[in-house]
Order: sequence, then structure tokens, then C-alpha cells
Amino acid sequence: MALLEPHFFESHLVLTILIYVLLICLTVWGFWPAGVAAIRIERGKLKRMWPQYLMVVSGVLFFMGLVGFLQINVRPPKLHGSSEAASSPPNRQENESRSTGQIETGRLVSQAQFAKVSELESFLGGKDENGLRQAFDIPNILQKNINTQLVRIGFIKAGKERQFIYSNYSDNGSVIVWAKEGHFSVGPSGVHIDAGPKDVLFLVTTSRFQEAQAKIVAFLNSALVPDSVKQPLSAFNDVVNKIPELMMTILDSRMHQDENFFIYNMEMGTQFYGVIVSEFATRTPHLKPAADIVLTAISASWNISK
Repeated sequence: MALLEPHFFESHLVLTILIYVLLICLTVWGFWPAGVAAIRIERGKLKRMWPQYLMVVSGVLFFMGLVGFLQINVRPPKLHGSSEAASSPPNRQENESRSTGQIETGRLVSQAQFAKVSELESFLGGKDENGLRQAFDIPNILQKNINTQLVRIGFIKAGKERQFIYSNYSDNGSVIVWAKEGHFSVGPSGVHIDAGPKDVLFLVTTSRFQEAQAKIVAFLNSALVPDSVKQPLSAFNDVVNKIPELMMTILDSRMHQDENFFIYNMEMGTQFYGVIVSEFATRTPHLKPAADIVLTAISASWNISK
């Protein structure tokens, strides 16, 4: 049956002709004796039945012509390989379109990453030690807490210590608690802070400090900031977090020594003038070295991305 398939001649034209010639020869050879005898017998009838024989010959010729027509004009069905070949231009266009989309997406991610890391670089860069402390509002927080303790001293002297609430003197009510050993415990009702009149276990903060800390946390949590930058940034954040605890340590120590360090902290000519501020300035860890490491990591990330 394969010989009659319309697409056979296109790929095996010569072989197919030879096969047809061979089949015709075998047919003639096989039917020749019987055909001769039939002709002799039917010679007399031939004159009467020639229309029927003509119809048979015409049918055979029509059938052969139909087969030849189909073999010449009908295209073969697409094979698996040819289908892939035919579909390769659309696939190529699709791959090119997909590649273009990936490049465009990568470009958008790079732009967003550049913007985020540039924001971090702008926040830490171009500042000396004092500028970094100003960015976190450290000097103002110190003075704000000295003033808060002065108010607290007034409440204590008036016998109204329990009426004093730290959050009333902090921007947005934000307060940092110092978990000083021996002064806090955890029970069924939560954390209990045991603070006496001389204990300074709370630190009020400012909006600027809160915003600066929120920025650092956002940079650390951002997927756009490379890990190579996040590591030194986390170390910088650790340095920043040490400052409030150090501040409470100094305030607590000076309060236990003498409350006059707070009362007369701005009185020139007294032994208490500027003591707390000077001690804090000398003991505070420097922010600049840690910030420079972050900026170096950012510069290295620019070179890698290029």
C-alpha cells in the first residue's frame, strides 16, 4: 500500500517506476497463457463485447492517472522532524521575545537595585563622625534624656514618682528599655521592670533617631541590597545599637553618684558642668570606621555589577 501513497514518488521516483514496470511484466507473464486462450474463445464475442472491454481499459487508465495526479500535486504530511523545522522560526522569534523580556526585566531590577544602594550610599556617605552622629540624632537624644531625668527628679522629690511616664517625653512614645541585670523579670503578666529612684533603665528617643534606625532595618531587609553590602551594614547597625545602652549606662551611673550631674549639667563653673556629655563623647564607639566599610562594599558591588 505504501506504493500508492501520494508522497512516495517525491522521494523515490525512479524506484517506484521500476516497481510498477516489474509488476506489469509479472502480471502479463502470469496471465498470458490464459489470456491467449480466452482471446481465442472469445474472439467471436469480442465484436459483440468491445464496449465492456473499453470501459475496463478506461477505468484502469483513469485509476493510473488519478494515482499520478495525487503523487505530483499532493504534498506529503509533515513529519516530526520537519514539523520542528517548520516551527523553528516562530520558536526563534518566541525565544528572542522571551530573551528581550528577560533583558528588560533584568534592566529594571538593576535600576531598582542601583536606586536602593545609591540611597544607602547617600545616607552614609559624605559624613564625618559628627555628621553620622547627627544623622542618628545622638547628641540631641543625650540632652533630651538628661532633661527627662531632671523632670523625673522633680516628680520624685514631689512624691509623685509613679505618675512619671517616660513615653510622655519621647517622640511618638518610643522608649528603649535597658535590661539591666537584677532589675527585670518575666512572669505570667509579661516583663516586669524593677526600677528604683536612682535607676535609669529607660531611654527616650527622637523621631530622627527612629527614622534613621528604620532606614537601616529597611536596607537590611531589602532584596535589592547585595549580601556583600548587608554584612558590613549589619555590623554598622550593631555599633549604632550599642550607643543607647552606653548612654543609659552613663546616665544610670551618674544618677547613682549624684543627681547634681543632671541638675547642674549646664551650669558653668560647677564640677558637674558637662561631665555627662564629655564622658559620653569619649566612650561612644565611632560610627565612621564601620560606615566606611559599608561604603567600600558598595563600591565593590558597583564594580561587580559593571
